[in-house]
Amino acid sequence: MLTDGYAAYTKTVAQINQQEQQIVHAACWVHMRRGFEKALDSEPHTAQQALDIIATLYRHEKHIRHKQLDLPISMLTGTTQRATRYRLLPVGLSQRQRTDLLPKSPFAKALHYAHERESQLKVFLGNPALPMDTNHLERALRVIPMGRKNYLFCWSELGLNNWAYCKA
Repeated sequence: MLTDGYAAYTKTVAQINQQEQQIVHAACWVHMRRGFEKALDSEPHTAQQALDIIATLYRHEKHIRHKQLDLPISMLTGTTQRATRYRLLPVGLSQRQRTDLLPKSPFAKALHYAHERESQLKVFLGNPALPMDTNHLERALRVIPMGRKNYLFCWSELGLNNWAYCKA
């Protein structure tokens, strides 16, 4: 199950796994990346290093996808993708040992977020079908809040009915 950092997802996976069903929880790289983007003002050099590593992972994933598209259907196995992913390791968390970081600093928060989800962030390495992030899901859900704001401008019940008819 690929999710963002919302704590309820972790609790839900733990509850389901207690009931003899095994769900592997994977974390979204984009949500982890956002913390390092926020830390660019306070720790520009080290935050940029983390962002560069994440960008390298995404470039690597893009290359894997294009390489897989060029292969015949019979050769599309996860072995190639898995081996290629393992060549790059996720963001190193050696910066957590720094004593000059205040716990409330954006960079320390980003490191803490990444450290808490380190094993979940690595799940994509062993599962070729698993994407690195939830962007595709968020794009699919974006129409709901956008529609909610647009519904305010129907002005009348007749306008709403016409709008609904056009959508159907």
